[in-house]
Amino acid sequence: MFKLNSSIISYERGRRLLQLLFCLFLAFVIWSVHNLSDDYSHLFQYTVVAKSSMSGKSEDSQSINKLTLRARASGFYILKHRYSRVDASMVLSPDSKLFKKMPGKRDSYYLLTTDIRSHISEATADKLQVEYLNTDTLFFLFPGVVSKEVPVAFKAKISFRDQYMQTGELKLEPETVTIYGEQSVLDKTDSVYTQLIVMKNVSTPVNGVAAFTPVSGITISPKELLYSMNVERYVEKEILLPVTMINLPEGYISQLNPSEIRMTYRFPLKSRESLSLQSTALYVNYKRVEGVSDTIVAPVVENLPIEILGYTLYPGYVECKVYPNTKVIK
Repeated sequence: MFKLNSSIISYERGRRLLQLLFCLFLAFVIWSVHNLSDDYSHLFQYTVVAKSSMSGKSEDSQSINKLTLRARASGFYILKHRYSRVDASMVLSPDSKLFKKMPGKRDSYYLLTTDIRSHISEATADKLQVEYLNTDTLFFLFPGVVSKEVPVAFKAKISFRDQYMQTGELKLEPETVTIYGEQSVLDKTDSVYTQLIVMKNVSTPVNGVAAFTPVSGITISPKELLYSMNVERYVEKEILLPVTMINLPEGYISQLNPSEIRMTYRFPLKSRESLSLQSTALYVNYKRVEGVSDTIVAPVVENLPIEILGYTLYPGYVECKVYPNTKVIK
């Protein structure tokens, strides 16, 4: 009985000790959160990435020295800044006139922090309250670049609603852009691509803005393009057209197999009343098979109405044989 009572007392003491430790831990957490939520004055260091539109120069540059400033921030941010494995950085876009050329040094420029204090405050407004700028000057290298014009490649994945299709060409503005960079990089670049544009179930004309896919070491100007595309509802029909040969010399006859080809064509719904294919024909030009007695060629469509959006021929080729008249008569 005495041993049982001793066990109960020991258990009760252990339970109370655990409760005490838990309460102390909880109090420590609350105290830490409360203190880290407060603002403190602290020194911060940043690497500055400056963007510039200086003609003939690279678009951006990382500061050679670091920006040191005193500011008020929460304890959480101070801890994050102090123990982060990655150097903190900020991106600034000051007016190009604020960059000053360093005498006697090619491609070397500097910024006075007093000139860009508002930019610094704006870039850190969600984290810091800047009190004092310890660094008075930031130094940069903006190497010279060359330029050239290249065509634009539009990347898109487009699907249309049933009986709708693109009509006319896709319009891009601009169709070419100017790229800037080192000569060795430009020599490897013959076009720039837009980011992928995805459109599904399209049934109306579309237009929009597409950004370019970034290319390492290259600045693209302008940075985006406008695109537009006309979309119409179409009707699809079929017609059987005879195939003939033109420019056949006198004294020869031709044999075409098949002699008729089925053409499936599409045209806008609005043109169904006025469209006529009475003058449309298929032909093979003898000059393409001259000197060959037996060959396979694709027939040419003649007098196709401008309203036709597209067509397919089945089959797409004919077997063409040319004989002298004397051989046929025998």
